[in-house]
Amino acid sequence: MKIRITKGAEHDLERGADFYNQIRAELGIYLTTVSTRALVDSLLFYADMRLVSHGLP
Repeated sequence: MKIRITKGAEHDLERGADFYNQIRAELGIYLTTVSTRALVDSLLFYADMRLVSHGLP
């Protein structure tokens, strides 16, 4: 199975990763494994919603 990610969803994932890195760098916050997993899960959930809204499998 091949999964296509739209440019919009790809951009959103990149922005999410940039935001996470900015928090760590500027505020010196080191998130726990649990909160990091929650962040990744929420980014993936949002990407899935973007894919569904564009009619992709």
